[in-house]
Amino acid sequence: MKAYYSHCKSDENGGRVGTTLLRDHLAEVAALAERHVADAARFRVPREDVLRIVGIAARWHDLGKYTSFFQRYLLERARDKHKRHHHARLGAFAAYNKLVEIDERMAGVAYLAVLRHHGDLVSPLHDEYLRTTSSGAILDLITEQLSDLAKAGEPCLTEIESSDPLADFAPPGTKALRKSLRANLVAPADIENYYLVNYLFSLLIEADKLAASGTEPYDRVSVSEEIVERFIAGLQKGGASANAKERDEIRMSVLGRLDEPGALDRRLFTLTAPTGAGKTLTSLHFALKLRRLVEEATGEQPLVVYALPFINIIEQSLETFQRVIGSDAKVLAHYQYADLMGERDENKRGDASETKDSESDPTYDQRKMALETWQADLVVTSFVQLLETLIGYKNRDLKKFHRLAGAIIVLDEPQALDADYHPLIGAALRWLGEFLGARVVLMTATKPLIFELANEFLLEGENEKARDIELLEDHEKHFVANNRTRIVPLLADEEDSEKIDEASFLERFRDKRAANESCLIVVNTVSRSISLYRALEEALGESEAPLFYLSTNLLPAHRLDRINEVRRALEAGEAPVLVATQTVEAGVDLDFDMGFRDLAPVESIVQVAGRINRHNKKKPERPLYVVDFGDANMIYGTLGETSSLAALRAHPEGVGERSYLDLVANYFTELNSKKAFDKSVKIYEAMKKLDYDGDNGVKTFQVVRNLPGRRSVFIDTDDAASEALAKYRALRQGEIGKAEFEEFRQAFYQHILEVPEKYDVPERVSDYLGLIPRDKVAEKYDADGIGFIREETSEVEVI
Repeated sequence: MKAYYSHCKSDENGGRVGTTLLRDHLAEVAALAERHVADAARFRVPREDVLRIVGIAARWHDLGKYTSFFQRYLLERARDKHKRHHHARLGAFAAYNKLVEIDERMAGVAYLAVLRHHGDLVSPLHDEYLRTTSSGAILDLITEQLSDLAKAGEPCLTEIESSDPLADFAPPGTKALRKSLRANLVAPADIENYYLVNYLFSLLIEADKLAASGTEPYDRVSVSEEIVERFIAGLQKGGASANAKERDEIRMSVLGRLDEPGALDRRLFTLTAPTGAGKTLTSLHFALKLRRLVEEATGEQPLVVYALPFINIIEQSLETFQRVIGSDAKVLAHYQYADLMGERDENKRGDASETKDSESDPTYDQRKMALETWQADLVVTSFVQLLETLIGYKNRDLKKFHRLAGAIIVLDEPQALDADYHPLIGAALRWLGEFLGARVVLMTATKPLIFELANEFLLEGENEKARDIELLEDHEKHFVANNRTRIVPLLADEEDSEKIDEASFLERFRDKRAANESCLIVVNTVSRSISLYRALEEALGESEAPLFYLSTNLLPAHRLDRINEVRRALEAGEAPVLVATQTVEAGVDLDFDMGFRDLAPVESIVQVAGRINRHNKKKPERPLYVVDFGDANMIYGTLGETSSLAALRAHPEGVGERSYLDLVANYFTELNSKKAFDKSVKIYEAMKKLDYDGDNGVKTFQVVRNLPGRRSVFIDTDDAASEALAKYRALRQGEIGKAEFEEFRQAFYQHILEVPEKYDVPERVSDYLGLIPRDKVAEKYDADGIGFIREETSEVEVI
């Protein structure tokens, strides 16, 4: 009797043999998808209907694999020139037909999920079948596939539950399908449709990939919040910090909010506290206590997601969480750079490639899949990973979308997000709580108006509102009680628009800083930081304070080391001077005597103040001087520059820490009154209409904007880099597999830098990756100083 396979492997003779029976694969995918439908998800569709729809989509998503065209492609590498070996559309039509008489809207949802299960989501009305120029060819192809199934006989007809495939799986008419998709999914402009489509799509594609890779889903475990108590007690036994009492008071106040009636019904929280107030451990303690309460009420153990903006503080927080949690639970870190390994890309390979990339070591695929689908108790990740999943369209991101159902999510330092997207992110988080039952904490010292802006610009027009609860009710008193720093503007009058340069900054530096004072200097651009570092290097000489540099011009492999070097110098009382860019603004635990900040948004200035007298062991009101090199407009725009100038000029004598909260609030009020937030409005409308791929669609959302004219460069600085590079080249040549490369992956990534294309790079590893070889490093990279040496090529190429 003929067997039908979903996947295959190579045998010892180079041929292909089937590994998984298609009927078993379909049953496994359905079981996994149904198992992961969360009780926390709350759509207008009853849960039992969601289960049925997920099951139908999963059981029919690979119907096209039963065709002889696909089986020959799979086992004989016979790629059909007419693309009859493609299988997703046939499964999409089958799922649609199974549901259309029951629930037309859900039939459309299942159709989209199955149709795109090997690619990115697109607008329902951008389906090629709905185009007059391609619908005829698609109809002919589907007819051939159905005729092939009809001729197949047994056991095919039994397995597909049809004696007449041509009738049972006949495609709907293009006009009827277009009308149905428009009427049920596009025209209503209902935000629930976005969450429903992405949720069901996520359940399907994750289950499909888990089954294909043989990855066992992780069953989360109970974790007691007492582990945080024990960890903090251990820290304090080793020597309590100056503000340990305040930290404990803040933590107990935050935890107490969970003892209030109706605490589990709340979805949106903010945690506002001064810098250095122990927010990281407080939020972890809160998340674990909330997790326990949810488990006691529902039997479920929610996933905890902790998201941050910058790699250096992600690594810092990850280290803390691993020390706290130890082996009590599974902690994953998911914040890697874009894939440079040439790994399998579901979005480019079509829907026919079904062989595995790591046949020599299937555990590689399983580890990779476990990471990408957040199989853990706690995930430490980046804003990019979290928010481009929440507001996303890419297959590779949406695998984990359904993992947000019921999750406890902490966004640390959300003021670092692009302000243009604040309303959009606030609205998306509000609906995440509504439809997927997630609980979200925005944690910051500057309280950006993310939920307030969502209400004003997006939700109030729909008679909806994001209602958040402040976890630290009396947070104002903690700001007023602190007197560690003072922001002092050294800015020209409005009539005098002259900006300072490096020479005039040195005058201010000598005037304001005592020789025994450590100093932090933060500027807005890498080029400014380099020129200022060089000026200070010459001015300070070797006899004065040690001078350090930190920016994204340093390799990732060297940034954390540099932070630790500065910390050791501070602890040794050496009065170091650090020149840095915004990479040091948030979450970095350094404590300087005083500082300078180039003009920036007020919340950024306050964040830098958090690196001065951080532990309250110095004299009160240590100064952070604000100067203006003239770069703010380039980075933050005219509105950001002028709003910050206005806020600071209103306080020519400076602002003490006790008034920071008011300063930031007034700044945000002024700034937001002049912004239209067009990007947020357009993308939110796109979400409601399922416009994933339009010019103003979901695809235009980016947490970090891609800078034009930049290239990736590998810098071979040491033996670890050389070994990682050699392994990468071996991988590209097919001499080793990805599993063997895995142990070198981190070293490889940590030696890659993004640099402007105008700077000369001696060699190339590949078309997209430049190379500075070991014998050129001394000319091109200063590991002890500024990092990449930005000297423009002397040759001019004329095209």
